[in-house]
Amino acid sequence: MGLLVLGLTACQPESSSAPLAQAPSPELLAKLDEMELTIRMHPRQTDDELREMAAKLPPGSPARLEVLGLRAVVVARVDEAERYEELRQQLEQWPGREDARVDTTVRLTLAVTEARRAALSGQGQKLKKILSVLDKLDETGQPPRLLLTLYAMQAGLFTDQGEFDRALRAAHRALELSDGPAASPSRRVFARLQLAGTYAAAQQFEQAVKAQEEAEQLALNDKNPLLRYFIEVNRGSMFQDRDRAITERSSQAALDAARETGLEDLISNALANRADDFLRKREWNGAIALTTEAIRLAQKRKDVFAESLARHNLGIALMHTGQVAQGRQEVEAGFKLVTDAGSATGLDALYEEYGRALQDAGLTQEAVQAYLKERQFRRQLYRDDLRKTVLEAQEALEADRRSREFELLNRDMSLKNEQLRASQLEFRLWLLMGGCVLAAGALLLMAYRRVRRTNLALQSTNERLKVQSERDPLTGLANRRHFQAAIRQREEQDLLRGSIFLIDIDHFKRINDQYGHAAGDTVLVEVSRRLRQALREDDLVVRWGGEEFLIVIKSCDPVFAQHLGQRLLEAIGGQPVTHERHTVPVTASIGFASLPIEPHGVSLHWERAIDMVDTLMYMAKAHGRNKAYGLQWADASDGEGLLHLAEQMEAAWHDGKVRLSTQAGPAQWTEPRT
Repeated sequence: MGLLVLGLTACQPESSSAPLAQAPSPELLAKLDEMELTIRMHPRQTDDELREMAAKLPPGSPARLEVLGLRAVVVARVDEAERYEELRQQLEQWPGREDARVDTTVRLTLAVTEARRAALSGQGQKLKKILSVLDKLDETGQPPRLLLTLYAMQAGLFTDQGEFDRALRAAHRALELSDGPAASPSRRVFARLQLAGTYAAAQQFEQAVKAQEEAEQLALNDKNPLLRYFIEVNRGSMFQDRDRAITERSSQAALDAARETGLEDLISNALANRADDFLRKREWNGAIALTTEAIRLAQKRKDVFAESLARHNLGIALMHTGQVAQGRQEVEAGFKLVTDAGSATGLDALYEEYGRALQDAGLTQEAVQAYLKERQFRRQLYRDDLRKTVLEAQEALEADRRSREFELLNRDMSLKNEQLRASQLEFRLWLLMGGCVLAAGALLLMAYRRVRRTNLALQSTNERLKVQSERDPLTGLANRRHFQAAIRQREEQDLLRGSIFLIDIDHFKRINDQYGHAAGDTVLVEVSRRLRQALREDDLVVRWGGEEFLIVIKSCDPVFAQHLGQRLLEAIGGQPVTHERHTVPVTASIGFASLPIEPHGVSLHWERAIDMVDTLMYMAKAHGRNKAYGLQWADASDGEGLLHLAEQMEAAWHDGKVRLSTQAGPAQWTEPRT
C-alpha cells in the first residue's frame, strides 16, 4: 500500500504556498549527478528512488523541480505511458507558473522529456523543433543541470545533421555549464566527450583529441565502468579512419566495460563495433562468434535494428568462409527486419557491402542487383535531402527575390525621378532662354544614357543569375536544371540521339572517411577538370549528384563511344589527386551507350536511357570497378524490348542477347605508407 499511496500523492497538484526561493542543496545536486549514471543500468529502480525523493521535498520548490527534471530523462527511457502521464500532470499543474521564470523552468523540464522520447524513437525533425526552445531563451535563473542536458542534446542533434557550426556552439555552451561550481566530475567528462565527438565529425581532429584527453584526465581515477565505456567508444570512433590499432584497442576495452555494467544494450553495441574490427581484418570466424552473441542479445531485448545489423554482419562473414547460401539467408533476413519496421536508414551502405561480398563469391549478376538496390536507396536519400534543401532554401530565395524586386523598384523610381527632373529643368530653360535648347538636350541625353546603363546592368545581372542557377557551385559544371533544358534540343521526337555516359567515382565514401570531406571536394573538382579536358567544347558534362557525372555527346558511333570510355577511365585514374599532404588514388566506374542501338535502330527517352546506362555502370562496379561497360548491340526491335533486356543485362549478355564492350582503367595507384 505504501507505493500506491506514494504514487497518488505524487499525482496531486503542487501547493501554491511552495517556498520558491529555496534553492537545491549541493548534497541533493551531487546525489542527482550520481544517480544520472545509473539511469541506463537500472531505469525503473532509479525512477522509483526519484519519485520517493520528490515526495519528501517541499511541494513546488526548485529542489523538487530539479528531481523531476532528472525523472524526465528516466521516464523517457522507461517509455511507460503511466509514468509519463504522471510526470506530465505534475509539471503541467506546477504552481506559480504566472511567474515567467518558473514557467520557463517547467517548460524546459517538459521539453527534456519530449526531446528524450523523440531521440530514442529516431524522430529527428520533432527533436529539432523541441530543442528550438533554446534559440531565444533567457537563461537567467534557470537550473544549470537542465540547461546542460538540453544543450548537450542539441549538440548531438546538429552533429548528426552536419550543422557543425551550430553543434559546436551548443557543445561549448554545455561545456561552460559543466564547469560551473555545482557541476559534478562526470558531467565535466561527458561535456568534453560531446565536444570531442562534435569536433571529430567536423574534421577538426586536433581539437577533438584535446577535448578527448581532457575527458580522460578527469576520469582517470573514476572506476565506473559505464563512464569508461563511453570514453572508449568515443576514442574508437575518433580514430576509426586514422589509426585502426587504437580503434581496435578501444572497441575491446569498451566491450569489457559493457560486460562489466551488465547492460545488454551496451554489450550489443560493443559487440557490433568489435565485429566490425574482425570484418575489416577479414577474420571471419571472430566476426561470426561476436555477431552470433549480438543476435541473441538483440532478440532477447526485441531490438529489431540491432538484430538486423548483427545478421547482416554475420551473413557477410559466413559468405567469406564459403557458406554463401547460409550467409545470404542471414543478410536477407536482416534486410527484411529493417524494411518490415518501415526504416530505410543506412540500407544503401549495407547493400553496397552485400554487393561486394556477392562479387567476391563470383555471383556477378546478384552483385549487380544488390548494387542497384543500393542505388535505389541512395536515390531516395538524395530526394529526401534535396526536398529538405529546397524547403530550407525557399525562404532565403523568396527573401532574395523580394530584395531584388525592391531594388529594381527603387531603381525604377530613381529613373523616373531623373526623367522628371530633366523634364522640369528643360521646361524652365525653355521659359528662361529659348537659346538653351542645346543644354537641355544635353541633360536629356545624360538622363537617357543613365537609363540605358541601368537597363544594361539589369540585363547583365539577370543573365548572371540564370547562369548561376544552372551551374554546380563546387565544380562549375552544368547541373540537372541546365541538363533538362539542354537535352530537349538533342532529342528527336522525344527520343535521344547521341551517346550517353554515367560515371561514378569508386569508393568515394572511403575517400571522405579516410582523408576528410575537404579532400572529397578536391577530388570532385579535379575529376570535373579532367572530364572537361578529355571532352570537346560542345559535349555536355553534368554533375549529376554526389560523386556522379553525366556526359552526353552528339556522336552516335558506338566505336567512338568505346574509345571515349577508355579515354575517360585514363583521364580520371591516370594520376592520383593531391590534397594538402595526401595523394589520393581515384578511379571510376562507367556505363555508356550510343543511341539508336544497333542493329534495329532502337532509341529511348533520355530518362530511360539514363536508367539503362545506370545498370551498365553498376555492372562495371560488380566486375571489379575501374572499368567502363558499354552497350554495343541488342536483340530488341523496340524500346520496351530493350528495357526488358536492360533489367537483366548480365544474363542477357551471357545469353548473347546483348553485346557489351568492356574497358579496364589504368593500374590503381596506392599511397606509400609513412
